[in-house]
Amino acid sequence: MKLLSSVLEKKLLFVSGKGGTGKSCLSACLAYSASLEGKKVLLVEASDQEQLSPLFGLSPFGHQETQIDGSLFGINLNAAACLQEYVVDRLRMPRLYDKVFQNGLVKTFLEAIPGLAETMILGRLQHTVQRNAYDWIVYDAPASGHFLGMMTTLDAVLASELVGPLLEQVKEIRKFLATSTECGFLLVTLAEELVVNETLDFLSQLHLQSPVALSTLVVNRVLEAKQEYGAIDSLPASALQDFLLQKVHHNVTCQQWLQRELPLHGVSLAQTFWLPEWGIIPEPLTPEFVRKFLHAVLSGNAPAA
Repeated sequence: MKLLSSVLEKKLLFVSGKGGTGKSCLSACLAYSASLEGKKVLLVEASDQEQLSPLFGLSPFGHQETQIDGSLFGINLNAAACLQEYVVDRLRMPRLYDKVFQNGLVKTFLEAIPGLAETMILGRLQHTVQRNAYDWIVYDAPASGHFLGMMTTLDAVLASELVGPLLEQVKEIRKFLATSTECGFLLVTLAEELVVNETLDFLSQLHLQSPVALSTLVVNRVLEAKQEYGAIDSLPASALQDFLLQKVHHNVTCQQWLQRELPLHGVSLAQTFWLPEWGIIPEPLTPEFVRKFLHAVLSGNAPAA
């Protein structure tokens, strides 16, 4: 399973992409598949509205490492709770937390310093990796635009007038994110014109702004020309048939466009995986579907077109 083995090389995998590309489903499938192979895996998000727990037919995880199935666990990180853990558990200053933050000042403090909330999330991820409680951690990160903001937020905090242990923590986090053996980044895209344009622009910015380097790119919902054209040709001539033929042609053209452009943006085709269109995803996810989904990586790292 080439896609899984390629991303398992990193202890922490960030997964991002434009909204609607299927990044949450892919994050869940990768994490679930690794757990089925005997890895102890933590699947992470940090969202006001959980996206991952419904995929497994479960109630919201909240800020608690919750067993999903077997050796797969999930959590929805909360910045305020991460701050509490940092002050109480890592700085070992529970009295400071009780005096300063228990009076409704946590949110005010997090908002007073731009990027501090994101820094708390990243610090918690680093700490979880270093605890060695899990073989692998998958973070279903914010959509690509917000992901870049998250990656640059550390520099904003470093440029602030912070002093003391928190500033040193930020330096440690940035060093951790830039360590290629520790952290990797998987970007999900689609073979659609608008998404391809945004992906190529994002890649140009990523190289300049992110301490985490791209390790893998997944093109999701790929249509295979021969298979799709054959199925559509069997339909009666109609406006629907014309629409479907145009859709396939557009998808195939965008695949070819990506093949040409990705190397020019520092992404080798060996880093690129192509997943077919699966239609409706079953919820809750089943081991059978997860295996089928990930085994569907098209052979030879080349698009089906």
